[in-house]
Amino acid sequence: MPTDTSEKGLESLIVASLTGRSGQEVRTGTPTGEHPPAYDNTWYIQGAPKEYDRDPRELLFQFGRCAVHFAVDDQKVWMCTFLEGKDSWFLPFNKGFNDGAGNPPNPGGIKTDYLWKEGLTPRGLTDILENYAQLVERRDEGAGRRRKDQIFPRYHQLGVVRALLADAGLKGVGHRYLIQHSAGSGKSNSIAWLVHHLVGLKGAGMV
Repeated sequence: MPTDTSEKGLESLIVASLTGRSGQEVRTGTPTGEHPPAYDNTWYIQGAPKEYDRDPRELLFQFGRCAVHFAVDDQKVWMCTFLEGKDSWFLPFNKGFNDGAGNPPNPGGIKTDYLWKEGLTPRGLTDILENYAQLVERRDEGAGRRRKDQIFPRYHQLGVVRALLADAGLKGVGHRYLIQHSAGSGKSNSIAWLVHHLVGLKGAGMV
């Protein structure tokens, strides 16, 4: 999908749009030639985030136009909600593997096919846009003014909230859970999303 000023080879490869607003934009990396011929048609994440180094003033890449921008290859997925050229900050959107980063082996396909099998399905995408993604306003004390932040859930945040909701809906209230989060992993947002959804379960008489 060419943008207003995009050059050949810098187009966005996938754009998911909902009622006129771009929900997700996906960009793959570039071939590196580091893998055997069987992988000639894949792309590699080392290049993908760097290829967002283009004019953020283009309409599609302006703040608030897309809920999230994904960079994906056959090994890992990265996400960014605010493109700032070379200063764009990409966060991992991976499942994790062996208590670490990355994704587990996938006997049925490439490691990152969960992105379109889970995240880019009509049901998965509408759930995220309706119940998780949001544009929030806060006061920036350093700058002395208010600013807007765009929030989009990472894979582990979606996983923990959905797992707890499913268990609470099945077993009811009164159970204890231990959720392990590392520093900077978005604990506050995970808690807020969970509480919001639990109120909905109670209102529906499911707990």
